[in-house]
Amino acid sequence: MTPETYAQIQEARRRYPHGRSAVMDALRLVQAEHGGWLPPEALREVADAMDVTPAYCHSIASFYDMYHLEPVGRH
Repeated sequence: MTPETYAQIQEARRRYPHGRSAVMDALRLVQAEHGGWLPPEALREVADAMDVTPAYCHSIASFYDMYHLEPVGRH
């Protein structure tokens, strides 16, 4: 995760009464940084930045179809 992405995640955390509510924003940012998908190390990065467990991040990423846990093609 780049320092800029980390700063954006921390800014998103400050906008919510409960910081963990910004996990979806964080996943979106990191997914864009990783070429459109969330490899396991990306989930760990988000978990560390958000002070949650990687399992929590995985549960959200696997529930919503806008997050991809495997590489996706262009079409």
